[in-house]
Amino acid sequence: MLRAANAATRNGLTPYGCAPQGRNEDGQLGLGDETNRYRPTPIPGLPDPVAGGACGGSHSLLMTVAGELFGAGKNDKGQLGIGRVTADPVRSFAACKGNLVGKKVTGVASGRDFAIACTADGDVYSWGCVLEKKSLLFHFEN
Repeated sequence: MLRAANAATRNGLTPYGCAPQGRNEDGQLGLGDETNRYRPTPIPGLPDPVAGGACGGSHSLLMTVAGELFGAGKNDKGQLGIGRVTADPVRSFAACKGNLVGKKVTGVASGRDFAIACTADGDVYSWGCVLEKKSLLFHFEN
């Protein structure tokens, strides 16, 4: 089983963008549907080439060379950082919002239901939810 993390960070980065492959039951490949992909498939509609990415349990985040951050996939705990929690998956990459608007993202990491981003001005932002043994450790929204 090839997870979305492989697609976004290792197998899918090309000099021209990102071409993910793998499981896609929650739209985490950002291709507009929930169809699994067994070959790299280019992502349409990103404004700039992809510089990096990170993935959690069922979501993916992509960072462009311009420092914009986009999320796709499961968003039931706000893990995409798009400014709202959604019951349905987000199947195409949507821009992260909140405190990241106007900031240049230089790094991104993700866990099962949360994400963390570093910006060019040295700030660190986190959002989503971390659960361990059914107790909430933290929940930040950007």
